Formats: sequence, C-alpha cells, structure tokens
Amino acid sequence: LYVVFLVAGYTTSVPAMCGFSAALVHYFMLVYFMWTLVEAVFLYMKLVKVLGSKVSRFSLKAGLVSWLVPLGIVVISAGAGYRYYYNHNYCRATGFPFYLGFILPFLIIYVFNWIFFIVIMVSIWKH
Repeated sequence: LYVVFLVAGYTTSVPAMCGFSAALVHYFMLVYFMWTLVEAVFLYMKLVKVLGSKVSRFSLKAGLVSWLVPLGIVVISAGAGYRYYYNHNYCRATGFPFYLGFILPFLIIYVFNWIFFIVIMVSIWKH
C-alpha cells in the first residue's frame, strides 16, 4: 500500500500510470479496511461466542473475502469510467468511484467495527 501510494504521487504526468496507481491505492485501502472487519469478527467469535462458534477454515474464507470483495468494488468503480481515476494534481479515485466505491464501503465497515467493539466490551464488562 505504501509503495503504491508513493508511486501514485509521482505518476500524475502519465495518465495511464496515474489511473492504474489510483486503482491500486483504492484496492489496497479497501483490502486494509476489510481486514479490520475480519479482525473484529474474529475477536467477536473468540471473546463473545466462545463455545460453538468455530468456523472451519476461517482464515481461508476471511482471506478470500478480504481480497476479492475489494477487487469487485474497484472493478465496478473503474468500469464506471477511467476518467474518475485521473487528475492533473493527484492520482486517486474521484467522483462516483470515490463516494460509492471508497467512502461508502469504509463507512459500512467502520460502523460494523464499532458495533463489534461495543458488543465485545459489554460482554467483557458483564463477566
């Protein structure tokens, strides 16, 4: 993520590279957010639903979801228009892909993380 972010800062003069690096930054940021959600679910399963909450191959399923869901979001967002991934000043998603493909998933994950956090903390305080 960090290397792609640095590359995105230096590719504004080449539209194709700028768009590609903006899509990569978009993708890796969403992957990072998805992994925070996976960690919240994992903590919920381990700390709240201690008995009977074993999910077979949880790491494999979590990895697939965390890497493939953001890929789908970026493909759909990039399909909306390449022009949204290129700007003369910076390389990042703008317009429709930024709001519906970046901010909305982030907000959904953020809210779910807080819900899991509150449920976990209430469970710990009760015991």
